[in-house]
Amino acid sequence: MIPRPASLTPVRFFFLKRVWPKPSGGHKHIRLLASVLNSLGASAELVFIDKPGDPDCDFGIDVPVAPFEIAVGPGIVGKNDVAVLPESYVMRYLDVIRSWPCRKAVLIQNGYFALRSRPPGGYARNGIDFAIVTTPALASVARAALGMPGPKIITVPCWVDRAPFLPDPAGASRSPTRVCYMPRKLPGHAAGIRARVARKRPDVAWEPIDGASEEDVAAAFRRSAVFLSTQDKEGFGLPAIEAMNCGCLVAGYAGTGRFPHPYANPENGFWAPDRSMGRAAAQLCKALDAMQCGDETSNRIIAAGQRTAAIYSEKAFREAARGLLAAAEGEPVPANTAPFAKLGFGGWLEILKILVMRRSRKARGRRVPAPKA
Repeated sequence: MIPRPASLTPVRFFFLKRVWPKPSGGHKHIRLLASVLNSLGASAELVFIDKPGDPDCDFGIDVPVAPFEIAVGPGIVGKNDVAVLPESYVMRYLDVIRSWPCRKAVLIQNGYFALRSRPPGGYARNGIDFAIVTTPALASVARAALGMPGPKIITVPCWVDRAPFLPDPAGASRSPTRVCYMPRKLPGHAAGIRARVARKRPDVAWEPIDGASEEDVAAAFRRSAVFLSTQDKEGFGLPAIEAMNCGCLVAGYAGTGRFPHPYANPENGFWAPDRSMGRAAAQLCKALDAMQCGDETSNRIIAAGQRTAAIYSEKAFREAARGLLAAAEGEPVPANTAPFAKLGFGGWLEILKILVMRRSRKARGRRVPAPKA
């Protein structure tokens, strides 16, 4: 990192993003990170790469918007500032701000998106100074396949243990036969799992939570016995762990494919192999049976889920953001800033598959499909 005298003004971060009117975990993470950086004495602002139409979903997290257009950025930003790009279509964003005389970083929240948008030669060769990741697996992907040296990878984990998803000390009034789910996550699988479960458990009530506010989603978690997770090709997967923190059992897909998952394990949920509708339906029925019986199994798994969510606390988030700020100001990066996960054979196979598919699409002249948030 470039050494930065303490006498200079606080480092400025400019987070480039699209306007996103609907709730999305990735956009929420950007706002939370920018907000905490501001509270630590930095300056963090949003820069919209597209012209705002609908208002950007702000989750009640106040982050200022940069008071300038992208085209005039070269006359405003300086060499000590940091432009933070999303991992999706990173070269498009980089081309837009290539003339900005500042450092560039990429915020990697999803390894699938990052690999599909990998620039030729990797990040460092294209002027990216450092990468910010949310999990050890993503740190490993950035180092192994995205051309970013290990010392320039900084982990800022997600912040889960926050209102309105905090555990309810008074205890929730749950219906033992209510299941909430997100229809937009693998809609065909969500419908298929519902159909399978309905044949065995016609008494189940289903509650969709797409597009709802955080408060309404948390309320649905607290009145439901189980959250059906159809997470798919995620880097982290916020909905399932937010449900866990609310004391809701989780059944279904962990959602990171062959990449190591940051939090899902047999102790904290009724997990099934990703994209296996039959196994997910069976696990959902087990979770419903456990809740209806009120036995020790459900209590043990709920407690394990809440302990898992508590790891992703405000304290941990602020400490990681403080490490990011220190690195941006030229201070030495702590040795444990970027813990790396072992990708294993499955993870390397996933990387190879994505990169080969991307190369073959380009060779055939086909556009690589846009990643969905």
